[in-house]
Amino acid sequence: MSEEELKNQEDKNQEGENQDAKCLSCDEYLIGWKRALADYDNLKKDLSRERTESRQSAVVGVALQLLPVLDNFDAATRFAPEGLDAKTQGWLSGVLHIRSQLERVMIEMGLEPFGATGDAFDPNLHDAAGERAQEGAVAGVILEIVLRGWNLSGRVVRPARVVVAK
Repeated sequence: MSEEELKNQEDKNQEGENQDAKCLSCDEYLIGWKRALADYDNLKKDLSRERTESRQSAVVGVALQLLPVLDNFDAATRFAPEGLDAKTQGWLSGVLHIRSQLERVMIEMGLEPFGATGDAFDPNLHDAAGERAQEGAVAGVILEIVLRGWNLSGRVVRPARVVVAK
């Protein structure tokens, strides 16, 4: 091999080494960028989860303030007098409409009522307001709903207050 060919060969070897060094550097940068992208995706997910939790917390706060009002409407409708004249009956149906609107608002906020007579008592979902012996009733079955329970996204906001069969 001539001297010139040797020099060309050395130049090519050096260029190859430089290319290898550049590729290693490129790989390091690529790994860094991928890591940064993954961190950014995780941040977006965390922020989205926090926003959802914040919204749910606000809904729960409003619901806990409105539930006693809805409970009072429910109690009033249980004791509505019978044999009312047309004018009073119209007034009563307006009040019942307001109650329905309030319940619809609660449902639109994502809250779901639960608790029905005949369901099995579950201490995670129900508070026992009392026990009562009733003929033909199976022990541990709900006989009466005193206050409806409400949940939001599977989480109990307020347990149902119930009367349970002995």
